[in-house]
Formats: sequence, structure tokens, C-alpha cells
Amino acid sequence: MCGTEGDIKNRLTDTPKTPYSREGYEKMGLLKPAWESDNREEAVKAVEKEKDQSKLCEIAKNAADYNVRLAAVERLTDQAVIAYVAKNDTRCEVRYRVVERLTDQAVLAYVAKNDTDDKVRSAAVKRLAEQTLAQKAQR
Repeated sequence: MCGTEGDIKNRLTDTPKTPYSREGYEKMGLLKPAWESDNREEAVKAVEKEKDQSKLCEIAKNAADYNVRLAAVERLTDQAVIAYVAKNDTRCEVRYRVVERLTDQAVLAYVAKNDTDDKVRSAAVKRLAEQTLAQKAQR
């Protein structure tokens, strides 16, 4: 016998989670964005295909893998986010790359004075000098 309607409902709600349930998909990593993939190459490829600047901003600020953040930074156009990354990223490799994309002289001066890495500070000084020369040439 199948049981009463209440028994059937209880069995349906008490069924164990299968790999095909929402929880199963989350455990398999199928519901997170591609840029959060555990496979670095897949995550970077996903970022390289991304066109949405707001998503790139999120990735540049929040991706766990610095290679993924680098890929996002290289596609960013928002100078405010680029400045944020230049001041706050934990990896000097990311900050160094971002300095090359900065146009805000105040932020470049801040990085040149305050960054913890010599290479990043030097890049900021060089970028400031290049901008200064470019401005003088335009006059």
C-alpha cells in the first residue's frame, strides 16, 4: 500500500539530498559564477569573456585568485575601481598592473608614496612622470 496522502507528502519532503538537488549542485560548484571556478584557467577565461563592467568590478575586488583579479583589472574602464584596487589589493602583482592603467595623478602620488612594494612605488613614480611630460607636450 502507498499510504495516506500525508505519508506521501512526508516522504517527499524527507527524501535525502541527491546530487541533482540545489544543495547537490552547490556542493559540486555548479551554481557559482564561472569566475569562481576552482580551475584557474576556466575562471580567467570566464573573466576574459565578461563584458559587464559592474561584474568586472566585483571580480576585481572579490576574486580569491589574484590571476582572476588581474584578468578583471585588465578589462576595467572604471577609474574609481582601478584606483581602489591600486590602493587595496593584497598582491603586489595586481597593484603593479593596475598602476599602469591609472590616470588619476592624486592616486598615483598616493601609491608612489605609500605602497609597501618598491616595484609598485617605482611604477607609480614612472607613470606620474610620463603623465607630466605628456601634459607639458600638449601645451
